[in-house]
Amino acid sequence: MSDDYGKISINLPPNFKGDVVELRNTLNRFGWSNDHEQWDIDYQDHPFCHSSFNRTLQYPTAFPYYRYAIDVMDDDLTIRRINSPSGPEIVQAIEDGDDIFSEECDLDLITRIFAPTIKEGWIEIFSISSSKDGSFRAITLIIDASYNSKVTIFSSGYGCEKSSTEEYVYQWSTPSLEELELGDTGK
Repeated sequence: MSDDYGKISINLPPNFKGDVVELRNTLNRFGWSNDHEQWDIDYQDHPFCHSSFNRTLQYPTAFPYYRYAIDVMDDDLTIRRINSPSGPEIVQAIEDGDDIFSEECDLDLITRIFAPTIKEGWIEIFSISSSKDGSFRAITLIIDASYNSKVTIFSSGYGCEKSSTEEYVYQWSTPSLEELELGDTGK
């Protein structure tokens, strides 16, 4: 049984410009909790809503796992592996109960996948969870259109000597001539 429960949310600035359908599909390429939930578009109140909006998640995180493959069963009952599945393929796999494979990823990968969906502004993904022992954790992930990102993790409560804050930053830099010749531009 899980000890950590909480919520996850997304925030966009008023000046946000980007492809919200592609951003939703990108959000769904990642795992944001132990529950296989997905993001959808809500054009009335907020651009995005998480399918768990009205309930608590197990181990929610704003620093997600990358869903790198799914095994789907075809009509002839053979299992077929799809590597680097799209957001819609993952949503279908969740609905069908197919196997989803994920792994931890770094801030560099997250930024390179999300930034192309943002034309102007940034996105902020926020999670908060509390444990049965009284400790809690809040994580904020911010990615902007210039391929810059930051993760801030705040932990406090029982079991912590004192409140702690960790921060990780990724900044894309213009590639050198050597990197361009080798084809490694970071994007």
